Amino acid sequence: MLIIADQPAQSGLKYLIYIGIFMGSCLMSGCQSPAPIEGLAGGVDFVAEGKLAVRDGAESHSGNFRWQQSGEGYRIEVWGPLGQGRTQFSGNAQDMRVSQGEKLLARGRPEDIMATHLGWSIPVALLPGWLRGDGVSDDLADIEADGWWVSFSAFQGEGDRRSPRRIRATRGDQRIVVSIRQLIQ
Repeated sequence: MLIIADQPAQSGLKYLIYIGIFMGSCLMSGCQSPAPIEGLAGGVDFVAEGKLAVRDGAESHSGNFRWQQSGEGYRIEVWGPLGQGRTQFSGNAQDMRVSQGEKLLARGRPEDIMATHLGWSIPVALLPGWLRGDGVSDDLADIEADGWWVSFSAFQGEGDRRSPRRIRATRGDQRIVVSIRQLIQ
């Protein structure tokens, strides 16, 4: 048994339990397998996980994300530190549903819904191609798409399976930075 100097044995045990719980939760969070996208036919085209930072004027927001794409349909989960505020966005380029757990919060046009519920929005119709790195390479790592200036960097993979691990997109005073931790295609 580990005993911290000048602390009763119970106090040292308490810290070991806290460390054990923390380490166990860290290990378990890395063992999740992709869940299918509910309500969508067909298999999953890709799953991307990472961090997202959005700046819109003076407002800035950041969090973790998990994006599953199946054809035109998607399911995006966004959450803050320690899983706080976990929110799901699902739908397609024209229609988005926002929910927390089993509770439906809203439904409507993606950009409007995200702005209302998050205070910011991202171009959900463009992001699947950006996450996969469609049409970009080490030689052509900057593109313009629908008013967004997009830079791709930190490419990984081989041949036609090369994808960016970092995406920076700007349009006016909006800026989005995506760091992709894992991309499964």
